[in-house]
Amino acid sequence: MTDWLTGFQFRKSHLILGAYKGFADFPICIKIYYGTGTDGTEKVDHLTDYWGDYNTWAGKVYCSSHCKTDFSDLRFTDNYGTTKLNYWIQEKVDGDYAIVWIKVTDDLSTDTTIFVYYGNESASSESDGDGVFLLFDDFDDGIFDTDKWIVSGTYTESGGLLTLAAGAYIQSKSTWFKEVIVFMKAKFSQANGFIGLCKTTGGTDDAAFFRGEASTIKSRVQRDSNYETGTVGAYQGNFWKFALKWLSEYPETHSSYNSVQFFVDSVGKEWHANNSPNELIPVTNNAIGAGSLIFDWIAVRKVAPAGEEPVHSTWGEEEEIPITHITIGTLACNAISWSEGQSCDPVIRQVPLSSDGEFVDTGTFVIDNRKLTITIRLTDTQKDTLNNIFNANAIVTITAKTEDASYPRWVYKGWLSRILNEYSYSKEGSDEREWEVELEFYCSSFEYEVNPSP
Repeated sequence: MTDWLTGFQFRKSHLILGAYKGFADFPICIKIYYGTGTDGTEKVDHLTDYWGDYNTWAGKVYCSSHCKTDFSDLRFTDNYGTTKLNYWIQEKVDGDYAIVWIKVTDDLSTDTTIFVYYGNESASSESDGDGVFLLFDDFDDGIFDTDKWIVSGTYTESGGLLTLAAGAYIQSKSTWFKEVIVFMKAKFSQANGFIGLCKTTGGTDDAAFFRGEASTIKSRVQRDSNYETGTVGAYQGNFWKFALKWLSEYPETHSSYNSVQFFVDSVGKEWHANNSPNELIPVTNNAIGAGSLIFDWIAVRKVAPAGEEPVHSTWGEEEEIPITHITIGTLACNAISWSEGQSCDPVIRQVPLSSDGEFVDTGTFVIDNRKLTITIRLTDTQKDTLNNIFNANAIVTITAKTEDASYPRWVYKGWLSRILNEYSYSKEGSDEREWEVELEFYCSSFEYEVNPSP
C-alpha cells in the first residue's frame, strides 16, 4: 500500500490525465462534498471554454461525512501519498461543499495520481492561495500588500474586502504575456470602472478587461490604439466571479490564435480574437467615476496555450487506515484525587469508570472509528496550570508510564476538548472537587502497548 499521511483516517486516489502542453505546478480544481454521492466531475466557474466544454470541468468527490464539517482537515498529496500539495479553498458552505484549488507539482503533460485525505478532528486548515497561484490576494489581514500592488487614491482593506473609492486604482507589480487566467470575486457599484489586464492605469494601450458602462458590463480588448468591445450583461451591485482567459492558440487545432475569453461565474460571455493585447501587462483595477469597486479576492494562474485543462479522470474507492485496536496496560499514579497543592502527576485513566469512581483496568480496547477517549482529572491548582497551557495554545505531550518510571511511552495525539469541566463526588466522608479534561487517541498504522517489557 502507498505510504499514508500521518493523522488522517480516510483518503481517495484521483487520476488526472495530462493536458496538451501541460506543465508542473499546474493548479487544478476539485469540488469536495461533505456527504454521499457519485464521484466524478462538475462544472465550476471558468473551467469551461467559450465554445464548449473540452473536458475541462472540475473534479468532484464525496467524503461520506468522514471529514470535518468546515473542511479544515482536507489535505492533498502527490502519488507517493505523503508529500503534501499546496491548496486554497475558494469558497465553502460548512456541512455541504468546498471548492478547492490544488497545485500539482508533477508534470501534467502526462497522467498522474494525487490523493485527497480527510478525517482528522485535530487538524486545522492549511488553505493558502499564495502557495497555489502566480498572484493571489484575499485581503484578509487588513494590511494592504505593497509588495504585490501599486495603489493610488483612497482605499480600505477591512473585513476581508478591498474597496477602491472613486478615482482610485491598484496595479500589480508583476506582468504577464498570454497563457494566463485572471479571475476575481468583485462588485461593480458604479457605472464606470474596469477590472482585468491593462498596460496603463487609464484603460488605454494594450488591455483586456471588464468595463462598467451605464447599466451594463462590457468586455474590451485593445492592442495599441485599436480596440473592440462586447456586451457581458447586467452584473452590477452584487458580487460576481469575473474571469479573463488570455490564450495564444486555438483549442483543438492548436493553431496560433491570440484571443481573450470573458466569463462571469461559470458562463462564457464574450470572446475576442481581433485586437487582443500583445505585450506584457499587469492586473489593473480602476474605480473611474462616482462609485467604487470592491474585491473579495484576486488570483492569476498559468494555463496551457490553448486553454485546455488536465482531465479529471477516475476516483479510487475510499480507503481507511487499517488498524482497529490498541492495548492499554496498568498506569502508574492511578490514585483518584489529591488534596490542594499535593505533588503528583495528573492522573490518566481509561473511561468508563466504575460506579464508585475507581480506576477500571479493562486491558484491551476495541477502538470505535479508531478513537479511544481517556480522562485526566486535576486539582484546582493543576487545573489552573493546564488552563494556562490551553490559553497559550501550546502543543502538549502526555505520556503514560509503566511502574518503571524510567520507561515512558508516548500515547497521546490530540485534544478532544480544551474545556475543563468541574467534577465532584464524595468518597469515605470527603467531598473533593476536581476538574477533568478529555483527550482522544488516534491510532495510526500500528498496535501500541503502554507497558511492554523493556
